[in-house]
Amino acid sequence: MTNPTPSALITLGYSADHGLIGLPTGRRYRSAQDALKDAGFIRLPDSDPYTLPLSDLDAVRATLRDLPRLAHGHGVSVNTLDRPYLGDMAERIAYKLPGAWAVRVDVYCVPVWQTDLLDWLWSKGELPEVLAGEQLQYGAVLTDGTTELLLADRPGHPGDYLAGTLLPGGFDRSHTGTAYAPHSVRLPASASLAAHVLTTELLPHHHYAAHRLRTDQVAAALDAGQQALDAWDAVSDSLADEQGFPLDDDVYGRRVQQRDAEVWEQFQIYLDHGAALLDTTEAHLAKQHHVDRQLMVMRGLLQRGHDDVALWRQEFARVRKAPEPQRDTLYAQVVAERNADAWDAMVTWLEQGPDLIPLARSVPTPAPALGPAPRNCGPAPSAAAAPPLPQKPRLPGDPRGR
Repeated sequence: MTNPTPSALITLGYSADHGLIGLPTGRRYRSAQDALKDAGFIRLPDSDPYTLPLSDLDAVRATLRDLPRLAHGHGVSVNTLDRPYLGDMAERIAYKLPGAWAVRVDVYCVPVWQTDLLDWLWSKGELPEVLAGEQLQYGAVLTDGTTELLLADRPGHPGDYLAGTLLPGGFDRSHTGTAYAPHSVRLPASASLAAHVLTTELLPHHHYAAHRLRTDQVAAALDAGQQALDAWDAVSDSLADEQGFPLDDDVYGRRVQQRDAEVWEQFQIYLDHGAALLDTTEAHLAKQHHVDRQLMVMRGLLQRGHDDVALWRQEFARVRKAPEPQRDTLYAQVVAERNADAWDAMVTWLEQGPDLIPLARSVPTPAPALGPAPRNCGPAPSAAAAPPLPQKPRLPGDPRGR
């Protein structure tokens, strides 16, 4: 990874929304944070950068005069951003995306934080290459509650940005970098045009790729669940007499619990992904009544499964409060009882679930974006309605202010 960071660094920038911005980075980033706090900066809510509002310009100028001295006392260097503050662009893009999106700015104080992000990035192309090969100071995450977008500066291209998607909910890092992942995209400096690219290119392909991944996960779970059931059918007769009574109650009971646990493990995958899978499939197959009945059955099974989880949640909470020597035994008992309680729903899922898979796979690939991009509509109303900010003061170490 290129561009090594000093052991403790404050990078100052300017935000039209927040005033002065301070980014603390380096192995000793806590020292940089302390220096910013001593200078009067406060941390932005739900984000990592520190901010100093420009409401009192005399106080701001005094702070900027004192900051190099305060930073030096903490053993911290001071630098300035060489391009616009990323958080402002993220906020303007979020405003122009359909729905309600929130923005969080993450500072990659040490390189390993950026490296760890690769485990959760679910995009191919330039963005993962940049994260793996260039040290970035920060990035912005945009989320509507279900989808998360990562926005980053494009190194070497001051007017461009890169955007990709993070893993969908319910998946872990083992799914990072699979063939399903959509391609990251380049975005221009116009928030309107950037939102258009996200809305017509990245987001549709992300939702489709996530749907494919969920479909294949549920299909694999159905196969594994059926294999567990087949394995039980293959041995169950040998565990009982001609009248079907167990030859050994303990042996028979343990094998039933094993069967239930193996099928529940696969049924849990459907509980995790079934709602999103059904929503996307229903949207594609709207008003096809012969299909609606099948989807209603699958949604009913999903609800029964979630009801079982909710019902037994209180029992698991009670077990967690039990004394240590008894906890493992009680936990195993509750798990076995929950799995047995859900057995009828799980068998119905194994019987009906395979009919869902071809329906889910009939969802088509997103069509290429057609038509011109929208014209730049200007800044979001929140920015337009704010009083004009005074000329930003010169930052320490900024050669452009000399």
